[in-house]
Amino acid sequence: MLEDTINGEIKNSEGHDIAQLINGNYLALGQCTMANDSLAYLVLEIDQELNIISRDTIAAEGINIVGRKIVVKDNGDCWLTGETVDFNEQDKDLYYVVRASDGTYTSHKQLGIIGSNDNMGNIIGLSDNTTIWCGTLLGNSSDDALRTFKVDENGGILFDFFFKKFNLITERGHDVAEGGDGNLYHVGQKSGNGYVVVTQTNGAIIQEFEISDGNGDLVIYGISPTSSGHFLLTGKVSTSSMKEQAFLFRMNSNGNIDLKKYFGGPEDDTGEKVIELSDKTYVILGTSTIATGNKVLTFIHTDSNGEVFGENF
Repeated sequence: MLEDTINGEIKNSEGHDIAQLINGNYLALGQCTMANDSLAYLVLEIDQELNIISRDTIAAEGINIVGRKIVVKDNGDCWLTGETVDFNEQDKDLYYVVRASDGTYTSHKQLGIIGSNDNMGNIIGLSDNTTIWCGTLLGNSSDDALRTFKVDENGGILFDFFFKKFNLITERGHDVAEGGDGNLYHVGQKSGNGYVVVTQTNGAIIQEFEISDGNGDLVIYGISPTSSGHFLLTGKVSTSSMKEQAFLFRMNSNGNIDLKKYFGGPEDDTGEKVIELSDKTYVILGTSTIATGNKVLTFIHTDSNGEVFGENF
C-alpha cells in the first residue's frame, strides 16, 4: 500500500497506465501530490508478482504535470506522456518524459496540442512510426467531442478528426488501441454510456457503438487487446448508492461482451488501464479512495475469468 506520505514527499497518488518493459517487468505511471501541493509524475517498476522494484517522482519547475500514458519503443525506451495542468484554464498541453531502458530519464518536453481546449486521452505508436492521439475537444458541459489525430515521425499532421462536434451530447475520448485486424479502437463515453469508435488507420469510421450498464452511468477509460483477438475494457460505473466501482469487461471486435466483473469497496474505485499478462491473466491499474478520503494507486490481478488473485495498493 502506498501510504499517504512516502518519505515525507507525497500526499495522494493515482494510477493511470501500465505497460510491459523489454526486461519482462512492468511500468506503472500515474500522478502524485507533492508536499507543496504541486502535481508530479509517479513512476513505478514492478515485477510479475507486483513487487515494487523502483519508485520515482518527476516534477517540473513552475508547472503541474500529470502522467497519463506509456509508449514503449522497440529499443526499450519509454515515452511517459501526460499533461500540464492549469487549474484556472481548461486547456492542457502535452508533456512527455523519456525513460531509457536502463531506468534513467534522458529528456522531457512540453508541447502545445492543436486547438484551444483539448484534453489528452492516449497516445500510441504504430508500426509505421506514426503516432495516434485520442482525446477530447472541450466545448461546454454538454458539447464535448471525441477527437483523434495522427502525426508522422516528424510531428507532421496526417489527419485531424472530430467524431461528433458540438451536438449537445457529451462525448469524450480516453484511450485508443490497435487491434489485430489493423484497425484502431477508440474508447470513451457518450452521455451515460461507454463509447467505442472503430476506424481505419486513415481515420475513416468503420463502426461505432455504445456499451451500457444497468447499474448506472458507465465510462470506459482503458482498452487493451488480448492474445485471443478480444479487447479488455476497464473504467468506472456508478452504483445505486452513488459510489463508483471499477469494472473489467471483455469485448470482441463487434462490440459483444462475454465477461463482466466489478470491483470496489465502500468508497469510490476506478479502473484506468488493463492488460493481459504472458500467462493470460489480467492486471487492472486504477485508483481507490480509502477511509481517510485520500486516493491510492491500486493493482488488481485476476485470472482469465475475472476472478481476483490479489490486490495491491
